[in-house]
Amino acid sequence: MKNMFLILMLLLLITAQSALANTYPYPLNCAGTYDENSDVWEHDFDLGVTFTEITQVSIQWSGEATAGIFIYNNPPGEVLVDSEMLATLVLNPGFATAVAGAGVAEYPDPEQFSCESIFTGLSPDEIATLLDGTGKIIIERNLIVTSIGGGSYLSHGEVSLNDATLIIEGTLVPEPTGMLMLLLGTTSLLRKNKDV
Repeated sequence: MKNMFLILMLLLLITAQSALANTYPYPLNCAGTYDENSDVWEHDFDLGVTFTEITQVSIQWSGEATAGIFIYNNPPGEVLVDSEMLATLVLNPGFATAVAGAGVAEYPDPEQFSCESIFTGLSPDEIATLLDGTGKIIIERNLIVTSIGGGSYLSHGEVSLNDATLIIEGTLVPEPTGMLMLLLGTTSLLRKNKDV
């Protein structure tokens, strides 16, 4: 009876370890000022873990943004436009994006922002390319094209990005060392109970 209980406990522990959902943050070294002339920031990342399933991919970022000014031709007028940052996951096939923007509410002063943006529309094939915990991310200024009524920007505004962290949530592949230790411990208990 004790052996049956120990075997049941072992199975429960193995199941619990294999179904452990985790959040893996990966800090991105992309802080700086981004405007319409800024270069894109690219990085190949490696989380050092492998997933059996990924439930969400997002980016947490913070900084401050100064709004841009767009001048319309028809009808004449001007409008404030939020300054946005764009994060792109380069996947095979395709890509996924996340956006954060601010600036209009505090114009002409910069507006603080701190938010989490979720990469939306990831297909199962695209998620599969991230299961090994590696990929490529691009961070850049998202220049909003306003075409209604024609016109042009008087000012594009800018974003001062303080920090950004890529976050992948999912279920990890069970670690072989942990599983081996669990198995050895249970085997030892079974032998000890058999000898008694």
